[in-house]
Amino acid sequence: MSDLKERDQRVKLVMSNPLSKASYTKVVITTNPDSHKDPYTVGEFTVTQCFTQTVHLLDLQNYIQSQWLGYKQVLIQQPNTTTQILQNGKGKVRIKKDTESNLNLITKVDKQYLISKTAPFLYSLGITTSKGEVKHTMYGKYRQINKFVEILSSTLNDSDLPHLKLYDFGCGKGYLTMAIHHYLHSLGHTTIETIGIDLKKSVIESNRKVASLSKLSNLTFTHSDIKEIVMQKASVLIALHACDIATDIALHKGILSQAKYIIVSPCCHKQVRKSMSHHKLTQSITQHGILLERQAEILTDTIRCLLLESVGYRTDIFEFVSTEHTSKNLMIRAVYTGNKKDTTEKIAQLKSIFNLSEPQYLEQLLTIV
Repeated sequence: MSDLKERDQRVKLVMSNPLSKASYTKVVITTNPDSHKDPYTVGEFTVTQCFTQTVHLLDLQNYIQSQWLGYKQVLIQQPNTTTQILQNGKGKVRIKKDTESNLNLITKVDKQYLISKTAPFLYSLGITTSKGEVKHTMYGKYRQINKFVEILSSTLNDSDLPHLKLYDFGCGKGYLTMAIHHYLHSLGHTTIETIGIDLKKSVIESNRKVASLSKLSNLTFTHSDIKEIVMQKASVLIALHACDIATDIALHKGILSQAKYIIVSPCCHKQVRKSMSHHKLTQSITQHGILLERQAEILTDTIRCLLLESVGYRTDIFEFVSTEHTSKNLMIRAVYTGNKKDTTEKIAQLKSIFNLSEPQYLEQLLTIV
């Protein structure tokens, strides 16, 4: 608990790998130095929801004492140290501690990344220090950024680069938007245009400031609902972790704008899950909440790929990053080839097997057109 009292520094505590006695799948506690009344934020995660609250230190101490024994792992991240508390559920506890020097040894043996640690936007976003070193608490984010840039770089054809126009739907704090833009411009393709779009006005304003400070030209950030966006012809459309049907809206926008490349990482597959009903062939799966959710994810993304193939895209699905960084780690990549496949029967079979009471949302959008 003494670690969490250091409110002038950013500290993060994560309880994960729940035992049977745990109330939540994961609990994340962070310091909130801008608030003196309730300086700690607690995030409680279930399979489908997240509940947040701000609390005072005394309340937090009681909260942690009541919760931590329900988890196999408790991770405490500080600017210079990471402490890991492990227990096996039988009362045996083991503590591991990494100091800054140990973490530096780890980073020194890492491979060369496409995004240099000295890139100005990384410092402006709080990923690196003023000396150009990645903060150890941000190393997962740094790897994630580089992994996505690797994926995009391997997907694009060199002939497409000089005239590229890229849209990032739900860009959030702009980590990936700026990384992609910086990387492509660093290759000498300064005519490339990137547009980041998000519903939160505050993050858009912040992103604009960071882009200006980092001298990222031809990069713009727009405050808008993606449903309202009228896109010019796009080369690349990206939508990472767009919730539920927002992924379908993004895919539909990409199809309408004739984007050659569409890359999405879906999450929260609620629409299909709600319309699935028990069938004698699948009841043993769908009677369990967690399996129903995962089956809905598989079914939704399979139908999305089949629909993309029906309008001329080649698709593949793969793991984006390790679940260590995010559980929402599947990525759909679609590249336009013009080879349209008749997938109507395959989609109908899937809908029949799982008794879908309504069409998948992308299917509805394409039918309207």
